[in-house]
This record gives sequence, C-alpha cells and structure tokens, in this order.
Amino acid sequence: MTGWLSTHVEAQMALVTRNEVTTDAQGVETSGEAHFTVAVTHVPKAKRFIPWLLCHRVEDAHLLGRAADALIHGNQRVQLESAELDQRYRIYASPDHDDTWLHELFSPSFIVFLLEQAPTGLGFEYVAGTLCVSLVGRRTLSEDLDGLRDGTVSLVAKMREQIKESLGPAQGRSAPAPAKFPPRG
Repeated sequence: MTGWLSTHVEAQMALVTRNEVTTDAQGVETSGEAHFTVAVTHVPKAKRFIPWLLCHRVEDAHLLGRAADALIHGNQRVQLESAELDQRYRIYASPDHDDTWLHELFSPSFIVFLLEQAPTGLGFEYVAGTLCVSLVGRRTLSEDLDGLRDGTVSLVAKMREQIKESLGPAQGRSAPAPAKFPPRG
C-alpha cells in the first residue's frame, strides 16, 4: 500500500515474510519465517551525515538477517548516554557517520520517544537515503498500523530537523522558481 502518512511523508507500507536460518551458541541451525510490518520512505539528504544506521530492540537482534550482519560485521555499536536505551536497543552506524549529527539525532526527547512512546517492537534501518521502519510480526489492527505510521512520521521529522539544523533552512526539493512576469506598463 502506498500513500501519504502525513502532509510531507509519503511511504509504502507492507507485510514482509522472510525465511530465516539462525544458528544458536552450540552451532545448531534452526529455520523458520520472520514476519514484519514495514513502512518504507526516503530521507535522501541524511545520507551525507549517516550512510547507514540500524536501530533494533535487543530481543529482535536474531531477526536482522544477513544483510544487516554484513553491515554490522566489524563495526562497533553506537554508545549513547542513556543506560536504559543501551539495555533495550542495539544501534549500529556506518564508520563514516557524522558523530555530532548522530548524537543530536538521538536527543533526550527522541530517546524518550523510543523508550516510552514508540509502539512495541519498533525498529528502523536507514541505508543510502531509504528509511525502513518496522514492527515485528504481522500487524493488521488499525491501532498497530497507526503506531507504525506515527513512529515513521516522528522519525522522519526528527531526521529532517537534524538535516535542517546542519544545512540551514531547506530549499524546496523540486519547487520551481517563482514566475517572473514583466511589469505591466
């Protein structure tokens, strides 16, 4: 489903099922399906500050999949100044990220949002301009979908706020220059 989540946020929402093979500490492989409800949108100007970013709940780490493992491999977790956030979420970022920008993105108010207001199971991935906000499981109840919508809109707004603060007032993305008509004489 594609549409506007708010006045300035267009996204696609979908149910995603992925076949997963996980390996436990003893080396035993287990296969099964992982289900997610996702909203995908674009925030292209953020990639100059953070080429990629993963933020997932601790208990969902086994669901990240091979693509996330390839990004995370060899990269350290981002440590923020919130013990509670570090206990509940795992945050990884590109080694090429702007450290100041990332720490300002995870402001105290955004951390409170993640810990107290975001829907249960919310996580997100940002890679090269594309933002995927997800909830674990197949979510079809309107309150769950509203939570995913609200979480996505809040995250996009926070990212755009940081972009605007770093780059200055945004110019229209594709707005044409105002028409210049000759003066009437």
